[in-house]
Order: sequence, then structure tokens, then C-alpha cells
Amino acid sequence: MDAAIFGQMFLNQGIYAGSKILSPASIRAMTRDQLPGMGARFREEEYPTAGWGLGWSINRHFKGAVYGEPMLSSSAFGHGGSGGVFLWVDPAFDMVGVYFSVVYTLEQNQYYGCADLFINMVQASVEEI
Repeated sequence: MDAAIFGQMFLNQGIYAGSKILSPASIRAMTRDQLPGMGARFREEEYPTAGWGLGWSINRHFKGAVYGEPMLSSSAFGHGGSGGVFLWVDPAFDMVGVYFSVVYTLEQNQYYGCADLFINMVQASVEEI
């Protein structure tokens, strides 16, 4: 629940439960690409742009084209952790999502996370108004 509350605070431009935690300027700085024009390599995947904010991945495809394109909007940002844990915020859909999994193995450096499948399932269930 704490991760979801943290994400909601970012979605609310720094405010949660009536308390201002961060300024909107801080939120904007943390959630915009701080490495524009720089490429990146993550595991075996090459990315044309690094897409990193301050603590957040910005507009990134989390596993490339393995399971198809993610359904996140271009304004989405997220943060992953060990074992497949992932928090994402998608302002275009007014959505915060949290995925907890323990699916990482050091065997041959393989990663078996399914956060992207979960994100797509959740995003697909949203009915636009």
C-alpha cells in the first residue's frame, strides 16, 4: 500500500491526503528525461534513448518487444526493483499500479519478470469515459 500511496502522491503533483510532500516543480524534474539523446543498454536490449528521470524510468519499454508493446501512455513513468517489483504512474489514464513478484534467478542471468504483462492487463481493463 505504501508504494501505491507514493505513486498517488506523484500523480497528484506532490500532494497526498491534503498534505504537500513535494512541489510540482520537483515532480516535473523527477519525471522528465534527464539524459535526453543518450542511448542505453539494459540486459540484452538496446534502447535509442536512456529515458531516465530522477529515480524513474521515463517512457521506457520494459522488456522490448518480447510480449508486444506496452499499453502505457507516453507520459507514464515507473520504477522497478529486484525480483520484478514495479511501480508505475500513468497520468494520461489517471492510474497508479504496483506489481510485486519474486521471479528473478541468477541462473544464466535470466530474468523472468512479467510486470509488462500485468501492466497491459490492468491498462486494458480501464474503460475510457
